Parts: sequence; structure tokens; C-alpha cells
Amino acid sequence: MIFDKKKREIIKLIKNGEFSRALSLLKEVVNREPSNIEMRIELARLYFKSEDLPNTQATLKGCLSYRLSKEDVNKILEITNRYRLVSDKYFNFDLDFSPEGDKIVYVSVRRDTDGDGKFTMNDCGGIYIYDLKKHLETQIVSDSYYNSSPKFSPDGKRVVYLSARVDSDGDGRITSRDSANIYIFDLERGEEKVFFLSGWRAKHPSLHRDNKKILYCGWKPGKVTSHVYIFDIESNLTYEIGHERYDHTFPNFSPDGNSVVYSSWRLDTNGDGKIDIRDNSGIYLYNLTTKEERQLVSEKYDNRFPTFSFDGKYVVYLSRRRDTNRDGVINSFDNPGIWVIDVRSGKEQCVVSDEFYNGFPTFLYDNKRIVYTGSWRREKDEDEEVRDYFEHKGIYCKGVNERSEIQIVNEKYYSCREIVSSPVDSKIAYIASRNKYRGIYIADVDNLPDNDMLYKIIENNLSE
Repeated sequence: MIFDKKKREIIKLIKNGEFSRALSLLKEVVNREPSNIEMRIELARLYFKSEDLPNTQATLKGCLSYRLSKEDVNKILEITNRYRLVSDKYFNFDLDFSPEGDKIVYVSVRRDTDGDGKFTMNDCGGIYIYDLKKHLETQIVSDSYYNSSPKFSPDGKRVVYLSARVDSDGDGRITSRDSANIYIFDLERGEEKVFFLSGWRAKHPSLHRDNKKILYCGWKPGKVTSHVYIFDIESNLTYEIGHERYDHTFPNFSPDGNSVVYSSWRLDTNGDGKIDIRDNSGIYLYNLTTKEERQLVSEKYDNRFPTFSFDGKYVVYLSRRRDTNRDGVINSFDNPGIWVIDVRSGKEQCVVSDEFYNGFPTFLYDNKRIVYTGSWRREKDEDEEVRDYFEHKGIYCKGVNERSEIQIVNEKYYSCREIVSSPVDSKIAYIASRNKYRGIYIADVDNLPDNDMLYKIIENNLSE
């Protein structure tokens, strides 16, 4: 009874912003009842909110001397996040797992190269590989260039990426606005090879499983529409796939290398007299053997970011189908649901509702579950202002044929994005930010960390 009264008093003080008084009361309770894990975690939370990381760390470490419930572990992870691989003092982006699941490649901005006083997507970032077995980070491409979109080859021996190395727009700096060429870095030889795209704006490069073809999308010089292309390394020839009249983007090879999936804008769905990315996009599949294209998903709705499952049988994508923020139009500020389509049968199903804002869907290695970012799952009042687009995003997991979802990363203090799944086990890597920059974290979807790993997380993630 006395404890419940103290707890209510502490909660009231915190809500009123009287942190120093709440801190004193929490210390009093913890000193009197050292085994009270709930209050220990709340004490750590208050230190954390006050940016007192040393005391947050010490208080959470003290919890590890006692038997922790699953709920206790999740509350600790709410404060710490999962294990941080790359510092959140940098601006990290564009992650990819190696085929063996033992390495991650990414871009990391660690210098203010454009002179605006901060690290952003406009700064030049180097390309790094993190070896999960050796716990070793290696830089493979200099941050003297603007690098983006690194992706492992299907055999894991190469990395394909975009790199802008010339000030093509004449503003005196190399930034994301300059033209990039496609490069391949041979990890065994430590050598890179360039494939010139003079004047192009290219995106999303990837290597075919035969290592002889590069898939990408982009705008040719002077063109206003983006198309999907394949560059044949042996013949040095480029050919276009999909209908030449329309915009196509987000291309991905199927795991067997026989097909390409992509989004395409082909109808003036918003009635403004033109066809562009403000219209709904359909999803198309192109067979590289027969040279035939077929529509997988209609542009009746806005469908984007199609990605194959690891077995190639399904495609997962985001689909906006309702005016969820009630502003009278359906656009990028509305919540997208997560849908899956069976490539062979064409049967599609909604896996995650658009009741909340979802993003970055990808299959787990078992091809049965989806991981994705999502805004806070809460009961909504009809009159409540919908702010999900702007809120922090946590990470969730849901089986394709299951009703319930589980939360992997809490969004209370961190916002997550760019999830990539290991092809061999239940690990995911992702970007998370608490302040202004973005760290890289790793989590095991199927397993909570044990005490030894929790200690490492607390020690590593809460260091100044």
C-alpha cells in the first residue's frame, strides 16, 4: 500500500515536470527496496531523460544482479535499444546484409563536407563493412566522394554502389546533386571498377547472381522520366526494361535472377492532367527470359517499395488505400498498409493494417514473417489529430497468416528506419536515432538478450 502510494506520487511528479523531487523519491525507494526492479528501471529512465548516461548505465547494471522477467528486459531495452554496432554520433544510411548474414555494408557520414555545420544526407560518406563475427569495421571507399546505395552481390564477394566523384553541377562541392557512376568493389582483391553513366541520375543498383549484369533505375541526361535498365558487363551494353513511356523505380532482382519487380506510374489517377509520382503507382514484374512484362498490383491504389521474399515466391509492398489523416486526399502523408502478393497466383492480402503508419517492410529469412517500422500502436479517438507520419517509429514483426504482431524495438525514445533482414537467421539490422544523427543497431527477432548481452548493450549503448 505504501509502495503504491509512493509510485503514484512519483508518477504525478514526473508528469508535472518535477524531476528532482521524483528522483529523490525514487532513490529513497530503491535504497529501501534494492530488489524492486520496477523502481530501479524507473530511476534509470529518469536519469536517461535527464541525459545523465553514467547514472543510467550504473542503475541498469544494478538490475542485472536480480532475476529479470521478460517484461523487465523489454523495459530496459526501451531505454537502451538493441545492440548498437555503429555510433549514433555519425549519420549512417543504406544498409545491406551479406548473403551469409555475417557482414553488413553501409554508408557513414563522419565529416561535415558541405560546410553547413552538421552531418546530413548531403555530406560525403564513406562505405564501410562491419564483420559481425570479428566485431570489426573496415572502410572500403573513401568519404572524399558522395557514395550511396551499397549492396552485396549474391555471392557476397563484391559490393556494387553509386559514387559521385566530380562536381558536375558546378557548385564547388561534391554532394547528392552531382552525377554518380556505378562502381563494383571486389572484396577479395580490394579493387574497384567503374561503369560510367555520364550525366545520369541513377538509383538502386544491384548485381545479378551471375555477376555479369547490373540492374538500376535512373534518368538519362535530359530525360524527365525514370526507367529501369540492365547493364551487361561483358558486352558493355545497356538495355531498358518495362514500357518506355512511363516512370519506373525501386527495381529488385528475384532471388533466382529470372525476373525484376518495380513500381510504375502509368495513369493520371489524381486528375491533374499529367502522370507523375503524385499519382498512384502499380507494381510490375518483368521476365528476363521471355522479355514479357505483367502487372502484379493495380494502380487503383498507391503501391510502392516492392521487395521479394528470400524464396522469391512473394512480394511485399506498401499500399495506400484510404484517406487516413482525413485531409480529403490520399497521398504520402496517409498511412500505408503492408500487403503481400503471391507472384505465381496473383493473390494479394493485407498483412498489416493502415490504422497506423508503417514503413520499410521486409521478409524474415523464414519467408513466413514480415518486419517493418510502425508508429505507436494505441487506441485512437475519432476526434484525435492524426500525427503518425511525424511520430517516432518502432520495429514490429508479424506472421503473414497471423493476427497478432510483436514489438521488437520500442519507439518511446528512438525512431527506426531502413530495416534489413539476415538471409540465414532471425537477426535484423536497422537505423535508429535518438537525437539528430543515426546509429546502426542489430536485434534478434526470436530471442531477447540474456544477462551477459544486456550488460554489453548497457555498457556499449549508454557510453558518452
